[in-house]
Amino acid sequence: MQIRQRFLSTLIFLAFISEAMAQGLVNEYQQFMAVYNEKNYSRCSLLGIPLANSTDHPGIQYKLAECLCQIGQTNQSLALLDTLSKRGLTYNVEANKLLSPLFSNQHFQEYAKQFK
Repeated sequence: MQIRQRFLSTLIFLAFISEAMAQGLVNEYQQFMAVYNEKNYSRCSLLGIPLANSTDHPGIQYKLAECLCQIGQTNQSLALLDTLSKRGLTYNVEANKLLSPLFSNQHFQEYAKQFK
């Protein structure tokens, strides 16, 4: 009986922790999107890197690639675009003005073909 109570207590504890962690991710995402919409790309990059790593969400990774590109971190931006292209995702990267610093980059042009 005591083992069952401990087990149930542990399950309840884990449920609360999971909910708190999920709420933390929601808050981080909301902050990320707020600075993205404000075009504060430097802050967006700072918030986006850990968020993209913890969620592995392609939409977040794509927006992070845009932000990194806008602050001159083109290699990191290309690395994210490479990851996304390997997933088979389709984004119209050639029409995205936030990625325009990459338009003349040969690697970017290769990724652009993969996104079609």
